[in-house]
Amino acid sequence: HKEVSSPEVFNADVKQCREYQSEACCSPSTVKGIGLEGYLLAEGYLTGASDTSYSCPAVSAKCQAFFIEEACFYHCDKNLGKWRK
Repeated sequence: HKEVSSPEVFNADVKQCREYQSEACCSPSTVKGIGLEGYLLAEGYLTGASDTSYSCPAVSAKCQAFFIEEACFYHCDKNLGKWRK
């Protein structure tokens, strides 16, 4: 997380977290890691493909979108800084 929110430019290939780019506490690289190719799905946490004991059954696209939106909120929202520390 950045210490101070500021405008960010997210590349066209980044579809998530765009609502935060005018005043973001996250970097473009953080946002890229949140998406469908990012850690939530790549590690299998939302698809049931993970080999860990925390693996869940595959979830719907709507549920995946919720988790991506929640991750964007946590990583990018300027108002969450005081709770992250």
